[in-house]
Amino acid sequence: MAIMRAYEKCLLGLTIMVRETGSIQERLCSAFKRQIIHIDPDADLTPPLATQFLEMKEFVTARDPEGDEMRLEATTRAMSDAEAQHAADMFIAFATGVSAAYHDGDDVAPAATLTMDKAPAADEGLMPLGEDAA
Repeated sequence: MAIMRAYEKCLLGLTIMVRETGSIQERLCSAFKRQIIHIDPDADLTPPLATQFLEMKEFVTARDPEGDEMRLEATTRAMSDAEAQHAADMFIAFATGVSAAYHDGDDVAPAATLTMDKAPAADEGLMPLGEDAA
């Protein structure tokens, strides 16, 4: 298991949710499409987190796509604000669990860490915090 990969994807997904503009539905779709969807539940997560991930994925991919769109796009496009907020809450709870597993040392193999020394592209990494950040 490589919880570090899931940890990194969650951090970047949360960053997208916070920093991008657009509706909660659009930001949710972007976070999942660019980061969260790349988590492999079998390789990257503990069994309980894998179950939580699959439940969350099922919620955000419930609708059949139209045309060239993905199930994720079809589902988030059709979500009410309340449904999108529920999906975001599911993601935050999942990311919190991943963070706890990572900080508890549940990672078996070392992985690269996020670099925090420069401002990243939108999907590259996290913006460093200055000393005056509150």
